[in-house]
Amino acid sequence: MAEGGDGVPRADWFWAASGVILHSTTMVYDGTVLAKDVVVEEFCVVGRRHRSARRPGLLSGGFGEAADGVEEPLRTVLSDGCYIQSHSVIYAGARLEEGVICTDYCSIHSGAVVGGASKLQYRSTIGERVTVGADCRIAGSAASFATPLGSGRGRASTARRFTHTTSTAARRSLRIATPARSLG
Repeated sequence: MAEGGDGVPRADWFWAASGVILHSTTMVYDGTVLAKDVVVEEFCVVGRRHRSARRPGLLSGGFGEAADGVEEPLRTVLSDGCYIQSHSVIYAGARLEEGVICTDYCSIHSGAVVGGASKLQYRSTIGERVTVGADCRIAGSAASFATPLGSGRGRASTARRFTHTTSTAARRSLRIATPARSLG
């Protein structure tokens, strides 16, 4: 049983080396790298392969699959100071850079990169292969199954492109430049 900062015993939290704090209900899968001062709250899942990655042919481009059909391990990285709030899912192959905050019920898919000091608001989803720049605020869905897009020419042009991209269901790519805000 670990003690909290106030000296009160906390049976449901686990304090690991280098300041990593995990709730006892959190699932962390093989291939996950937790840097120092990472906090993962209750009922989170980190490093699990998405079900589409476990069924051959469903994930276009062979992302995470070897030529011989044997699955390659996907490395999931939570960098220094990341804070993952309850019920969030960080899929295998995602990378969160320093100081990222994911509020409750967020989902970050394989191959996604979330830039440092970014914040994902309640129930935000970052799709496969989406790149979010540093110091961004995301509310709602950033995209699904994405590759980079975006001008990076400043907040106004990025916001216009983001609105257009998410309103068109057929779009499959998005890059959110620094800094940008999505209002979901």
